[in-house]
Amino acid sequence: MNIFKTVKKCIAGFLMLVMVLTLILPVQTIRAAESYSMIKLDKTQGSVSVSNSASRSMTARTGMRLLNGYQVSTDLKSYAWMILDSTKGVKLDSKSKVQVRTMGKKMELMLLSGNLFFNVSKKLEKDEELNIRTSTMVTGIRGTIGYVTRVSSDLTLVGVLEGAVQCESGGSKFTTVSAGQVASIHEVGSVKDENGKTNENVKVDVS
Repeated sequence: MNIFKTVKKCIAGFLMLVMVLTLILPVQTIRAAESYSMIKLDKTQGSVSVSNSASRSMTARTGMRLLNGYQVSTDLKSYAWMILDSTKGVKLDSKSKVQVRTMGKKMELMLLSGNLFFNVSKKLEKDEELNIRTSTMVTGIRGTIGYVTRVSSDLTLVGVLEGAVQCESGGSKFTTVSAGQVASIHEVGSVKDENGKTNENVKVDVS
């Protein structure tokens, strides 16, 4: 199947999912976490697995702290909600997997597969960072609502419903994605810069 047809189907299906998520995950209903620099598992639905940085299986439970290196994965028709505080929530979609990376006030979610929906109603402080990363890009979340879909190892979709995000790809390419837009970030190979460093050769389309 043509890759662009696949992308269009993913966008259409996931936008419908996002509309549902917007209704069932209003940021006002997210319970406050004890620390803005600590990601917690707020609730789960269906079959959700958690493992620590040593790949040891953990019992998924409401309120558990997701420390650096922890991974959360969902099975079919299963979901996981994570919170940073009362204004910052993330939902991991069915058949998805994410790794938590934290260092002080810097937090990152590495989307290894599937879909991730984010709802951050309040802008972060100047010394705070919340990034979502895939194999092809990294985007900083600064008071926005949207989603990231890892279609494959070389293709990522970033959609924004409210606010705007800036995606970094290919080592130095920056793309702004605003409300109502979807960015398709496709790795098409690699190139070496003038210093001999190998960087991803990335094609970005925003519509």
